[in-house]
Amino acid sequence: MESILEQIRKERIKQNEKWGERRPELIQLAAVIVQWIECLDRNNRQLPKFTDNTPMPFGKYKDKALANVPAEYLLWLLSDNYISDGLLKDYIVENKEQLTKEVIR
Repeated sequence: MESILEQIRKERIKQNEKWGERRPELIQLAAVIVQWIECLDRNNRQLPKFTDNTPMPFGKYKDKALANVPAEYLLWLLSDNYISDGLLKDYIVENKEQLTKEVIR
């Protein structure tokens, strides 16, 4: 007859095996949770904000200050959904009126 401790140990092994099989699902869930937390942080403005002096993080104008990146390029990134979320998108949205004026000139 198995002791209670042995039964508990076997049950834990079974549970660990079940979690191991679901690892990809758990990793995906963790990524969604991280995105959700980042979104909450962004809505509370706890994350740092991009400024005119922040270097462009990617693309043709990588490492140039955002103030020196052509307005057309930034608006194009936003309009074609090349950036769906994040600090760069926040910067462009916040400066959209000024960027649009620069394009019109």
